[in-house]
Amino acid sequence: MEGLLCGDCYTLKTEEFFQKEQEEKVRQEKEANTCTICNSSVDSDSEKFKPKWQWNIDKNIILCKKCYGKKEIEFEKERNYCAICNGTLNFFRYNPKPKWNIKGQLCRKCWDRRNGMK
Repeated sequence: MEGLLCGDCYTLKTEEFFQKEQEEKVRQEKEANTCTICNSSVDSDSEKFKPKWQWNIDKNIILCKKCYGKKEIEFEKERNYCAICNGTLNFFRYNPKPKWNIKGQLCRKCWDRRNGMK
């Protein structure tokens, strides 16, 4: 805004500024109390969970207990079971090639089988 304002316009613009600032503050508080995944309300601090760093998602989001549990199970399954045959992964784990578009790790049999397909 350029130029000078009269007293009434200055008061009006100041009120608008403070109103927008208050609305932003309310929106941020509401956002801080909702689960990022399911958008449900998380009331108490004991129900708020931060994601683990291994999950490769933003560490500043908040999860409810239910979504945190789902993510934990999903991560454990991806880490401990073959992405193709769901067999238990042993000490040796094989990462799929990027062109295969497979999320997770593979057992030796599935990796060999997939690699044989050219």
